[in-house]
Amino acid sequence: MKTIVLIPYRNRGEHLKYFLDNTAPKLKKQINNLEILIVEQSDDNKLFNRGKLLNVGFQYCNNDNFFYINHDVDLYPKNEILNKYSIENENNFLSIVSAHNLSLGGIIKFKGKLFRKINGFRNDIWGWGNEDRDLYYRSKFKGIKCDRIIEKLIQGGKFRKNFSTIKHKSNENQLNKKLRKKIESIYNSCNNDMINKFINESGLNNLEFVVLNEEVINDYIKRIKVNI
Repeated sequence: MKTIVLIPYRNRGEHLKYFLDNTAPKLKKQINNLEILIVEQSDDNKLFNRGKLLNVGFQYCNNDNFFYINHDVDLYPKNEILNKYSIENENNFLSIVSAHNLSLGGIIKFKGKLFRKINGFRNDIWGWGNEDRDLYYRSKFKGIKCDRIIEKLIQGGKFRKNFSTIKHKSNENQLNKKLRKKIESIYNSCNNDMINKFINESGLNNLEFVVLNEEVINDYIKRIKVNI
């Protein structure tokens, strides 16, 4: 079964170079039939949109039967965690590492059909945070369980057991807090109609993007630049 690693990316050249030089070859040895797709957001003066880029990568590959791994570019697994990447579970999400138990961010693996079932990420979450929390609530509402594996990784050259202490620099803090409250309020409302409406109003079903450039780096790594 093919596994595709999706990397959302913009302006992190040092991290990307390290990933390609060091992490990618290790993943290639560990995972059979592996492809890596770097999805780069164009320099469009918009805030970074991690969730939408991952939606783009999934839709670009467009196969619900593949396994996918959403993988932040600055996460570098230690050798003892690499065997976790090859776990295949068609019915659950596998969270290799996330910020907290209400998150499906960092590194997660899933069968394409599960991502399709929850309509992917919202497309309208700009800046840092909240897209991973919304994805968790979507999966929970749709009855998809999450198997969590928190292990040591190298992040930005430092060792961490988990990501509870990592804070991203952002000037969107107050906006993010309001959005987080809205997300939690909707999913905790127990109003199934409202939750379904919230899930269906933004995601894979109404994703729009334009591929500006495609670059084949080698036989298993490709990079696309997109306008979102």
